[in-house]
Amino acid sequence: MAGQAQEPCAADCGQAQVVSAASQLARDRNQFVAAVRQLVEAIPDASGGDGNAVLAGVDQLARALAGWDKSIRTYRAVLLEAAERASDAHVALAGVYLERGNGREALKEAQAARALDPQRSDVYILLGLAYDLAKRPADAALAFSNASKLAPRSPAATYGLAQRLIAQGDEAGAAAALRRFEAQAPTRSDANGPTRAPASPFVRVGLLRQSAGVAPLFPPAVYVKAFARLADGEFEQAIAEFRTAAARTGSSLQDDDMREGAAALRRADLRSAIARASSAVERYPDRPEPRRLLGLAYRADEQYERSIEHLSAAVRLSPADDLARQALADVFALARRPADAEQVLLAAIDAIPDAGGAHYQLALVVQSLGRNSDAIRELERAAAFAPVVGQDHLYDTLGVLYTSDANLDGALTAYRKRVLANPNNSDAHRKLAQIYLELGRHEEASAEFTAALLLDPMNAEAYAGRAQIRLRLGDYAGAATWAQAALTLNPAHAAARYTLGASLTRLGRADEGNAALDEFRRLQAASQAAASLEWELKLLKLSAQARIDDGNFGEAAALLQQVASRQPDVAVNHVNLGLALERAGRYEAAIDAYRKAVALNDADASVNVHGRLASAYAALGRAQESQAEQALYDRAKESRARARGPGR
Repeated sequence: MAGQAQEPCAADCGQAQVVSAASQLARDRNQFVAAVRQLVEAIPDASGGDGNAVLAGVDQLARALAGWDKSIRTYRAVLLEAAERASDAHVALAGVYLERGNGREALKEAQAARALDPQRSDVYILLGLAYDLAKRPADAALAFSNASKLAPRSPAATYGLAQRLIAQGDEAGAAAALRRFEAQAPTRSDANGPTRAPASPFVRVGLLRQSAGVAPLFPPAVYVKAFARLADGEFEQAIAEFRTAAARTGSSLQDDDMREGAAALRRADLRSAIARASSAVERYPDRPEPRRLLGLAYRADEQYERSIEHLSAAVRLSPADDLARQALADVFALARRPADAEQVLLAAIDAIPDAGGAHYQLALVVQSLGRNSDAIRELERAAAFAPVVGQDHLYDTLGVLYTSDANLDGALTAYRKRVLANPNNSDAHRKLAQIYLELGRHEEASAEFTAALLLDPMNAEAYAGRAQIRLRLGDYAGAATWAQAALTLNPAHAAARYTLGASLTRLGRADEGNAALDEFRRLQAASQAAASLEWELKLLKLSAQARIDDGNFGEAAALLQQVASRQPDVAVNHVNLGLALERAGRYEAAIDAYRKAVALNDADASVNVHGRLASAYAALGRAQESQAEQALYDRAKESRARARGPGR
C-alpha cells in the first residue's frame, strides 16, 4: 500500500517542481528585462555627466543575467526528468533558449524535438526562429514552410512563411503563402469579430517589445556596439561592452553641486537645479559636465537662450558628446530656430558617425520645414542604427512620408518592416494592406486586411479595405457585406458608404444604393468644407506671420482674430492672437485672448499661456495677478519637466 501511494506522489511532485521552476524562470527573465529597461532609460540621461550610475545599472544587469541562467539550468534539469513526453521538454527548452537569445541551444532543442516527433508544427516554427537568430534565412523559410504544411490554419506558420519569403525576394512565393493564410484565417464580415485567435498570433523573437506609439530611442554613439550585442542575444558580450562604454563616459568630476543639481533636475525642482549647476559652472568653467547640466536645467525651465549658451559651451568642450549636441538642437527647435537646429545636427553627424539619434532628430526638423525627401533620407539612415525601442513608430513615419511623396514602393518596404518589428499590431497590417491595394495587388491586400481583423475585429478601416477589394473584383455582394460591417462600426466612413452604394446599385438595389451614395456625397461635402476652411485658415496665418515679420502687429492681430473667430475651439489660435496683441501693446485684449485659451483646457497650451498672462498683467502693473499666473506657470513647467525627463 505504501509503495502504491508513492507512485502518484512522485509524478505529482515532479510536475510541482516543473511548475515551481517555470515560475522562477519567468521571474528571473522578467528581472533581466526590467534591468535592460532601466539601463535603456538611464543611459540617455545626460544630466549628471557621470557614467557611474550606468555602471551600477550594468552590475544589476549582470546579476539578473546570472540569476536567469541559473533558473534555466534548474528548469532544464527538472523538466527533462519530469516530462511525460520528451518532445514536450525539448519544445519548452527551445522556447526558453530563444528568449535567452541563445540560437545555438534553441536549434539543438528544436532539432531534438523534431527527431522525436516530426509531425509537430510548433517544432518547425521554433526551428525557423532559431534559424532567424543564426541568420540562416533560407533554412528559416524552409522550416516555416514545413510548419504551414502541418498546420495550415496556424497564422504564425503561414504568415511567418510569407514574411521570410519576402525577405528572400520571393514575391510570388510570399503571395501564395498570404493566399493560404487568408483562406484559412477565421474571419467574419458582420463586425462581431472573427473566431478569437491567440492574443498575439504572430511570432517574433526579441527581448524588448516594439510597441506602437513609442518614439524611437537611440543609444548614444559610445553605447551603439553594446546595444547591437544585446539585440543579437550576445548578452555576456553586451555587458562587457556596456562596462567599457560606461567607463569611457564616466566623469572624474566629483562635486556636490553636480550631484545635487542632477538630482534636483530629475525631480523637476528647476530652481534648485539651476542654482546648483550655476555654482558648479562658476567653479569649473572649462568642464563640459556643469555646462551640460545647466543647459538642460534651463531647457526644462524654458529659458531657451540661456540653455543654448551653456549647451553650446558643453559641445565646444566635449565635441564627441552626441547627447549634448542633440540637446542643443532640441532647444533650437523649441525656440523656433529650425535652421540652427539643422546645422547643429549636421555637425553632429559629421563629427560622430554612430549618432543614429542625430539622424532621427534631423529628420523631424526637416520634416517640420516641409522637406519630405530629406526627412525620408535621414529616417532611412536612422533606421540603420536599429533604435532600442520605437521601431514601429519609426517605420510608420517612414511609410507616411513615402505615401505623401507618392512613392508606393518605398511605403511598401517601410510598412513591411513595421510589421516585422511589431507583427501583432492591427494598424500596421491595415496600412500595409492599403499600400498593396494602391498597387493593385489585391490578394496580398486582402490577406493583410485579414491579419488586421484577426488582431482587432473592431478595425473599421480594415473592413472598408476588404470591401473596396471586392468591389474592384466585381464581387458586389461581398463588397456590400464588408462595407456594411465597416459602417456598423463607423457610420461616417465615407469610403465604405461609397462602396456600399456602388455595390447595391450594381446588384439592382437602386433605391438603397442611391440612398447610400447620397449619404456619401453629404460626407464628402462636409470633408471638403473642412479642408477648405483649413486652407483658408492657413493662408490667414501665413499672412499674419508676414505682418509680424514686418513689425505690423496690429494688422497681424486683425488677421489672427479672424482665425480665432472661425475656429474658436482651438486654444492655440487664441494664444497666437494674444501674442500679437501683446506685442502691439494691447494688453487688456491680449489677456482676454489668453483667458479664452485657458478656458479650453488645452494642457499643452496652458503651460505657456500662464507665462504670457503673467507678462501681460505685469505690463499693466497688476502685480498680484501677475504673481499668481507666474506661480501657475512655474508649477506647470516643473510638471512638464518631470514628464519629459531630465536628459530628453
